[in-house]
Amino acid sequence: MGNPFSKSKKKTKEEERVSSAPARVETAGLQEEGSRTAQPAENSRPQSATDGPNPPVPDMQTPPGKVTNIASASVSSEEVQPKKLTFASAVPTKVSQGQTPSKDHQLNSREGEASSSESSLQRHSSTRDIHQPEKRAGPAPPSQEEVDAAVVRVFGEDTLQGLRATQWSEREAALQSMKTLINQNPGVARDNLSIWKTTCLVLNLTLRDKVAPVYFASLSILKALVKTSAVCIPCTVLHQTLDSIVPVLVHRSWNLNARISQKSVQMLLYLAKDQSVSLDYITPFVCEPLQLTTKAAKFQGTMLAGRMALLMEFIREFGVVQWTPLSVEEILYFVRPALFSPDEKGRSEAIAAVVEVYKRSDGGVTDELLADLKPNILKTLKAKFEEASDEMSVERAIATGRTAPEPTSPTGADPFISIAVPKRPPTRGGIENQPPGTSHGRSPSQQKQAEPFTGFGEVNMKNLSSKVWGERELGLKTIKSKFFEKRYPHEYDGVQLWSETVNVLAESLKDKVIPVYFASLAALQALVQTTAGCVDQTLISDSLKTVMPILVLRCGNLNPRLSSTSQSVLLELAKTAEIGPDLVNTYALESLKIKKAKNEIAMYTGRLDLLLELLKEFGISDSCGLSIDRVMAFVRPALAMPDDKIRTAAVSVVMEAYVRNGKVMSDKHLGQLNPNLLKMLHRKFAELEQEQQQINGAEVLVLGNSTNTPRAPRKASSGKSFKSGAGGGRKLEPLASAPQGELPCRPKTPKQKAMEHGMWANANMLKPAN
Repeated sequence: MGNPFSKSKKKTKEEERVSSAPARVETAGLQEEGSRTAQPAENSRPQSATDGPNPPVPDMQTPPGKVTNIASASVSSEEVQPKKLTFASAVPTKVSQGQTPSKDHQLNSREGEASSSESSLQRHSSTRDIHQPEKRAGPAPPSQEEVDAAVVRVFGEDTLQGLRATQWSEREAALQSMKTLINQNPGVARDNLSIWKTTCLVLNLTLRDKVAPVYFASLSILKALVKTSAVCIPCTVLHQTLDSIVPVLVHRSWNLNARISQKSVQMLLYLAKDQSVSLDYITPFVCEPLQLTTKAAKFQGTMLAGRMALLMEFIREFGVVQWTPLSVEEILYFVRPALFSPDEKGRSEAIAAVVEVYKRSDGGVTDELLADLKPNILKTLKAKFEEASDEMSVERAIATGRTAPEPTSPTGADPFISIAVPKRPPTRGGIENQPPGTSHGRSPSQQKQAEPFTGFGEVNMKNLSSKVWGERELGLKTIKSKFFEKRYPHEYDGVQLWSETVNVLAESLKDKVIPVYFASLAALQALVQTTAGCVDQTLISDSLKTVMPILVLRCGNLNPRLSSTSQSVLLELAKTAEIGPDLVNTYALESLKIKKAKNEIAMYTGRLDLLLELLKEFGISDSCGLSIDRVMAFVRPALAMPDDKIRTAAVSVVMEAYVRNGKVMSDKHLGQLNPNLLKMLHRKFAELEQEQQQINGAEVLVLGNSTNTPRAPRKASSGKSFKSGAGGGRKLEPLASAPQGELPCRPKTPKQKAMEHGMWANANMLKPAN
């Protein structure tokens, strides 16, 4: 991959001859092109510059004398790598006389809009033309020598060499040095206009670099440049230099790299919020129509989904305002072609964008704007509009403080707060002051005549049953958020609220999509935290029969994050006073029924890990459901398994149970185990006892309660220890008893004794007697 900043070493004679040609040819060509671009055709729209993920980019360093036209700069690929240094990727929009049209020109000239929607779009042509990005003729791109001189003059020779480097780390370092200089006070030694122009020329190439760190460094430079210098730049110059940069950001907003896409969207939002750049300038690029080439046809779904997601971010940030680039007509003009897309992903994102516009405009999407759509798409939009209207009515009711409206008809009932149930204060169990013969606070006749619970809302219930996992996750998150509202847990009957929520979670916890499962766990925790105190424990244990087995089963999942999260939730449920450890331990100690052999190891190890955590938390206790008999009855089959991982996990549980049971383990608990395994367990029991004795001995030694403690044998130089007794070894003298509270010390040598008496100077005192 060549570097766009590399220079050609030597010019040929033909290039020198061409470069010495008069400049009037270029001027004439530019003036002719300026006259053509200054008068665009009526109701015309600019072509999209993003024709695919990696379309070819021609070398824009056209030799002088052959330049005939220069259009506005536009993005064309992920990275521009021409042979010579260029800072503008101007793609010719017309072909002069005597030139052969290129393949890219032929592809760009095709119409990218659906023919079926052409008649309906003509009604809004006058509004659309106002807010489209204008094509600016602009000056000719600077030569390589001029650009090099500008970079050296503003940023220095080292920066230019770094930008020319083939190693991406050196290019990133050069960009970081540019950012440091830009963040300095620009008014002291450098001109704001020269810094702006030179930096934009560099960014026009570095933003197309395929290396992500280089692209991120370029984004940080652009942000710093706009923050420090945009206020001092004339509006015409600012927009003219950004004409070739903003399309690159729009193009990369639908990149397959999620981080690149996210950073690009954030940069576009930052530019739109800046007062110097303005939303009116950025939005036309965001809403520029898509035109796909044959090479990029396979990326159509990704492109449409990315552009629709970018539009959704702008709508959420700035809303929908009439007579602006984010008006209903402008947005629908951009979205309509995506509604005809054969790709389901792009079509779904387009439908979501139309629904968001409907909500933001308070139902401003009229039938006239939806004319000529396919019947199936129109039917889907109508259904989505009805759901959005229900949600908007709920939000209005909550905002006005309406808590229990009385619907005039079943069809006009509020989908969330129209349920009519008697209010009562939350009580423990909910059965106080109830007549005899009632069950959970309701008589049998009341249970039969109970109205269907609609507290979750029709929209959320549809989301929970949707085939799109994102909608299911959204429904569960909405349910969780409603539990923490002040009015929600107390407005509805706690028994019915608990039962209906558990029924919903019993199905959602079986979902194979991990985000949906995690959302179900969060909703279950919110339910227990807010509602368990109002429900009888009998109802809790009965209703959780459908939930607990799923959680225990998921503890043995092959996904480590899923299994660890399930264990954590079960431990939290066991710590709650309403559920308690007895209920959790009952399901944790159930015998395993493994259908597939490949899941055997994960199932056993996951269940044993859960049991180990329960033992560490609650110990061996009959009241908690963790008796030594039940624990060992579950562990014994695992000790006989041939897999080493299962046996290791089972041995850990046995050792924990041995410690928690007061270091008592009878033969009946171990059962008929393998002799080698039984011998290994007894050895571990003995090692545990020995370690405990050493710990106790060390504690006594520290307290100073030991007398005449024997000293450990000292190692000799040969590696053998000195032993007392026969064999010629020196006997160790017993240590004198240390005073109370002090440690025993080693016996003093003759040399030490002599030093204490001041006889160190007399060497004869240290010699042995004859």
